[in-house]
Amino acid sequence: MSEEPEAALGLTGYRIYKATAANSSSWQFVGTGGPAEVTMDDSTLAAGDTYFYRVTAFDNAAPLRNESFFSDSIVGGRSYPIARA
Repeated sequence: MSEEPEAALGLTGYRIYKATAANSSSWQFVGTGGPAEVTMDDSTLAAGDTYFYRVTAFDNAAPLRNESFFSDSIVGGRSYPIARA
């Protein structure tokens, strides 16, 4: 089952970060997704490792973009959700 995410006012997209531990202080930037995207593929995974992902939302405000606080961490594989559906 799949649903479209709710449109947030002024939302430009999502930033995705990953780490090898849920409580890591070292989150690696993976990429961005548009506001209509609900999944993203991570082709940089090593076999046998566990990865945790978290997401922020951002806008395109000028002169500085706004970025939300991180989402809760989720365990993911090669394809994982970037927005709550």
